[in-house]
Amino acid sequence: MQIEIVEVTPAMAKEWLESNLDTQRRLRPYIVAEYARQILAGNWVLTHQAIAFDRKQRLIDGQHRLSAVI
Repeated sequence: MQIEIVEVTPAMAKEWLESNLDTQRRLRPYIVAEYARQILAGNWVLTHQAIAFDRKQRLIDGQHRLSAVI
């Protein structure tokens, strides 16, 4: 396992989501909107939740968080 703290830009988030369209579950817009509100209000903090990729670089966690960044 490799862990790295990275400031994710909207461009990075878009690229990661677009390259993993076939592996994502249905997006819930209300979750994305809530995360975006938190980010814009300055209430987004570093936690144990992350953007996760498997060994083949497929996105396995973080679809809603990445969508909120965009």
